[in-house]
Amino acid sequence: FTDTLFKTEDVVITRKNSNFVYTSPTDLHGKKVGTLSGYGYCDFDRLFAEGTITAEPVATHSQNIRKLHMGRIDAYLGNIHVSPYYMKQLGLDPQLFTLSTTSIFSFELAFLVKNSKPQLLNDLNLFIQTIKTDGTLSQLVDKYIQ
Repeated sequence: FTDTLFKTEDVVITRKNSNFVYTSPTDLHGKKVGTLSGYGYCDFDRLFAEGTITAEPVATHSQNIRKLHMGRIDAYLGNIHVSPYYMKQLGLDPQLFTLSTTSIFSFELAFLVKNSKPQLLNDLNLFIQTIKTDGTLSQLVDKYIQ
């Protein structure tokens, strides 16, 4: 892997006017939570299987956002960078939603490079260091991802 481009995280997303705030999985007990079919949710998978939290699987991020906006689910598990993008694509103001401050997953994004391409790895790492240092990466994230 190359050096990290940036870090991101998945959080619980609710409507702005929701009557609960997510800080731990127990906050979702008895709630309908949007999930993506085929995705795994680690500790939440057990809670979904037990029925402690009701999973409402859909095929796309946009479907979760629409269902949440219409009040058909109480929350959904989404990414801090991906979800606002889809909200805007649907013509919705991301300010209509609350992204929890408690992360359910966090991870780093980087490029995967074949071992047989060490020069490519070095070149990409140099590129990443340069765009981090000169502010280009922050500008791109702000413009296209935030």
